[in-house]
Amino acid sequence: MIPSLLLWAGLQEPAVLELEPLPERVWAGQELSLRIRFGFEADFLERNLLQPFRRPLELPAVLRLGWKDAVPAPEPDGPTCSIDGRVERVRDLGEEEREGRRFRLFGLERRLVAGQAGPLELPGPELRWYAARRFREDPIQGRQPVEREPGRIAGAAPDLADARLA
Repeated sequence: MIPSLLLWAGLQEPAVLELEPLPERVWAGQELSLRIRFGFEADFLERNLLQPFRRPLELPAVLRLGWKDAVPAPEPDGPTCSIDGRVERVRDLGEEEREGRRFRLFGLERRLVAGQAGPLELPGPELRWYAARRFREDPIQGRQPVEREPGRIAGAAPDLADARLA
């Protein structure tokens, strides 16, 4: 997996974003599977994440891929989140412990047919969210965030320097 770069100032690494490496040699016409794993520290997901839109998402996160020629693999039956501006389902991969902390992970797959000869160039994925550190109790609306803070992880672009089309 290619690790992510955390760009959210606040909690220590509350999210992960990883892209499985691609094969070193790719042939024109070959179908590639681009697999992404992403998620949040389990407590952060339950207590701090906020809905990014008026329409509630089961997983309040926004994933931007920017892979215009890639098509979704068969839709999994996991929670909904925003992917490239559309509400889609992702696979629930369960929890995983990393450095003594529990993370709830999700996955998705996109398929891309390699085109003409030359270098393959794809942007790195990006995961965005809103969170709050402090909440107040409202007698009518219940638990309300004191401040909404944006968070973002920029995932590394697929390493395709050696994956030239042959």
